[in-house]
Amino acid sequence: MKEKLFVLCLFMLFVSPVFAQCPNASPADVGVDVLIPERLMFDNDVDNLGNWEPYTSAFGDGTLALAANSESNPPQENTERVVVAFFNNDNSVVEVPGFYSGVNPAVSWDGNNDTNRQNGNPPRIACDKRPGATKYLVGNECTPWDFPALFPNWGSGFGYAATVGCTQLLQKSGNTPVPISPVIDPTYGTATSGSQIGHIRFGGEIRALSNGNFICVVEDRSGEFPGATGNVPVGSILDGNTGQKIGDSFSTNLTDPSFGDIWSGVAAFNGGFAVKPDMGASGNKIFFWNNAGTAQGEWERIVRMDPNDPLPPANGNTSSISQGGRGDGFRIDSDIRSNYIYFAGRGIDATGTGEAGVYVTKISAQTRQTVKEAYVTQEFTAQPDRVNVCADENDNVFVCWNDSSNTGMPQVIGRFYDSNLDPLTECFLVFESSEANPGEVVDGFTVNAPSCAMINGRVLVTARVSDNAVVGTKYVGQDQIATVLKVPGQSSVKNWDKY
Repeated sequence: MKEKLFVLCLFMLFVSPVFAQCPNASPADVGVDVLIPERLMFDNDVDNLGNWEPYTSAFGDGTLALAANSESNPPQENTERVVVAFFNNDNSVVEVPGFYSGVNPAVSWDGNNDTNRQNGNPPRIACDKRPGATKYLVGNECTPWDFPALFPNWGSGFGYAATVGCTQLLQKSGNTPVPISPVIDPTYGTATSGSQIGHIRFGGEIRALSNGNFICVVEDRSGEFPGATGNVPVGSILDGNTGQKIGDSFSTNLTDPSFGDIWSGVAAFNGGFAVKPDMGASGNKIFFWNNAGTAQGEWERIVRMDPNDPLPPANGNTSSISQGGRGDGFRIDSDIRSNYIYFAGRGIDATGTGEAGVYVTKISAQTRQTVKEAYVTQEFTAQPDRVNVCADENDNVFVCWNDSSNTGMPQVIGRFYDSNLDPLTECFLVFESSEANPGEVVDGFTVNAPSCAMINGRVLVTARVSDNAVVGTKYVGQDQIATVLKVPGQSSVKNWDKY
């Protein structure tokens, strides 16, 4: 271990200029209160499989939530089931089942949920953010068709043969989930013909809309979408009272409706939603719809390439974010009371080095034009990856990402902004286990794939411990951790009458 630290120190000294690392080692260093300390989630003494990072959302009653994969109950290796955790306003945390195989009576689906691919993509969660609301949608890859005893009426005639991106609508009653709908396939669940060739993945994302309905986008690899020439980002509108699909599914890639990957890339704003499919397949565009699923227009990214140019929207540049691909490392978010979406990812740093800086771009959902941009990592030389972003009802913004600049191992860094994208804090290491400098490494704390959600003065931040975590850490590879921070300058009690 000492030899590894010595080599790491030499490496940092050789390649890193002064101020090369994040200058603040904890939330306290920038005046941010920790409301729920860093905690291990869903601990059952069985090592998790890969790709199981938690995803987050927020309820209108102020509760924060995450969904993740865990093992069956009782725990068995190489099994997968979706689980949910509520982070309540009193800062208590409750872990509950995710999917239910029975609605009346409610029967949690505690056994293995997927006989096809247990280490598949992580689940998603979408909470209704309207004031006081407690409904939520859970999405996960699973194979209900392979459990006829639990799901005797599954589907309407579509031929299933692989993993399916499924959803279920539930209500939070206190700390108890109450299933409203059965587990459904929102894409082909009502189809009476066709057959599945490839997976139907998350992939995409689910979000609660401002009218109480939900948008679900999957990465459809089934080969059944009309005219498909490859994977297709397929959207479906789901009824907020029943959880059932409204109308037909549709491609969310308006440039080439027959093609395109997607990872997360969905945001719900005031009156509609935006989708960011694969930037190559979409022609570097984010697309906008109203709540009914009618296309409203697009925002086309023109990348700022010269660090001497002013930040967008000056000189016609629309974003400094230059990342391509399906979107694993660059995200969008909004709030159902906001008229903007926030696009966060990597771009050039102050020296012109490609994708070494972190940015957040504010885009009008009405005009589909860039409004402002912030250079998040301007105070230090970053080594970023997997950037994420969330916004609240006041258009406060939180950007987080995993970054190796402090110890050579990825840790989560965050920064708060107000509604004008003026910084509320400097950058800071989010988790209390974070290690600030190579010479101070004890556990080799190593986490990645952060997710975040914010409402009512609180922000939930989650991450997954890296699968190659250094021996001696208090966590093991693929453990899931979470913390809740107080938004700077925000009360934890909100007067909802203004909305």
